[in-house]
Amino acid sequence: MRCRRSCGGRRRATRAAWLALLAWLPSPALAQTLDEALAMLSRGEYEPVIEALQDLIETSADPVAFVGLADGLAAIGRYDDAADMLRDAPPGFADELSNALGEVLLATGQVEEARTAFQRAVDGGAGDRHVARVNLAILEYQYGDRDEAMGLFDEFIDIYNGSQGLSARDLTAVARAVLYLSVTNADLLHDALRAADEAIAADPRSLEARRLTGELF
Repeated sequence: MRCRRSCGGRRRATRAAWLALLAWLPSPALAQTLDEALAMLSRGEYEPVIEALQDLIETSADPVAFVGLADGLAAIGRYDDAADMLRDAPPGFADELSNALGEVLLATGQVEEARTAFQRAVDGGAGDRHVARVNLAILEYQYGDRDEAMGLFDEFIDIYNGSQGLSARDLTAVARAVLYLSVTNADLLHDALRAADEAIAADPRSLEARRLTGELF
């Protein structure tokens, strides 16, 4: 964007967060299977994708598979199963799965536990740390100090302007943050829409970005 504090056009990487993580999967066969499962998830085919990802994490533990499985379970209301699965994942994945765990915990009203999980993802430098960061800001806005939350949202302008190759999920996080900032500056709605459009360009299957774009129109 250069976000207003101004947002100018720039070329963005066209790979989504999922596909970036797929780059270091152990084998092409597994990558294909996981990619197909995530495509099913994006289409809302929750029951078959849950079964597929449960099989996948049994044969080859991978953080992307765990996050996808958590999303599928949460989508059909199985929040406790999602949280238990994430907590039982290999310890080495704890930072990478903390944002997903925080989202599940927040959906069930466990605010402080969610805050701790989001903070762990940020502090641990997780691949979705920017998503965790905006989740922390939204949590603060809803349950804490709104002035502090607005300061956290404002940091996303610097994240956007100072980063190269932001993923679709990162760009969606920027759009969400800027949307909150637009409460005090309506001109920022255009910047939020631009970030959401860039997220869709990076990953056309991103339901979150498409939902956000719908809210902005």
